[in-house]
Amino acid sequence: MVGKDVLQLMALPSSTLSILHKVHEQLIKGQEVEQSEIQGYTKEGKLIWVCYTATLIRLHEEILIQVIAQDITDRKLSGDI
Repeated sequence: MVGKDVLQLMALPSSTLSILHKVHEQLIKGQEVEQSEIQGYTKEGKLIWVCYTATLIRLHEEILIQVIAQDITDRKLSGDI
């Protein structure tokens, strides 16, 4: 979702919030970050696993964080990950 704050798109446990804040701080400092497996809640309140990748992008005069998030709950629960 373009232009949305990823931290407001889904409910996140406090442990996940601290991970994401650390990732965003590293990006802003110019450090590379690895993808993370985090947990969040769906609108229905179900706990899911998400593969979270963030990249710093400079677009014109703006600095943006591009996030790709993929639900990996099924793979995580089946032991494929």
